[in-house]
Amino acid sequence: MLRHTRGAPAGIQRQLQRLWVDAKRMAEGEGQPTLTAQGISPVWQMDAAKKSSVYTDVGIPLDIMAGRDMWAYPVFTMSVNLFANIRFGLRYLPMAQGISIAGTPTVIENTIAADGTGTVIPKRPEWLTLEGWRVAANQSQLQRDDFTNIANMQLEVYRDGASDLDPHPGNLYLQGLAIVYEAFV
Repeated sequence: MLRHTRGAPAGIQRQLQRLWVDAKRMAEGEGQPTLTAQGISPVWQMDAAKKSSVYTDVGIPLDIMAGRDMWAYPVFTMSVNLFANIRFGLRYLPMAQGISIAGTPTVIENTIAADGTGTVIPKRPEWLTLEGWRVAANQSQLQRDDFTNIANMQLEVYRDGASDLDPHPGNLYLQGLAIVYEAFV
């Protein structure tokens, strides 16, 4: 039996979806990260000794369950493959019709374990939570099948290499950011 959940009509099922934001959709932020390539794929190189960031805008998917949390995690490789922690963070600001619906950006950080094997895809406990009420401050702006309202988030993705919580000596190569959300089926 399906329960009626906030934001979902009775009888509607939900599932997790992933929105991928690749490096070529990001712009240089603070700390002078360098857009380079691994093979033919663009990546942002972030220095091990300082805070480096990139910026991007992400459209809120139309099938999202309004008011629910979303989760984000970076996908990256390291110039040195070893077991050590990386300090990652996000600053995000939800927007509707090009106007901020929150007073100040929300900042969330977490330490991610580089596993020494190459491409790092963090485990779920390391994902960063974008709280649903902060993303959709006014649920009426995110009604299902409403194509008249444009909702998006401005994101700053950063590695805080200067932090004591980031002892990894290698440069980081950010391939992209995955955003996971609950969607209507």
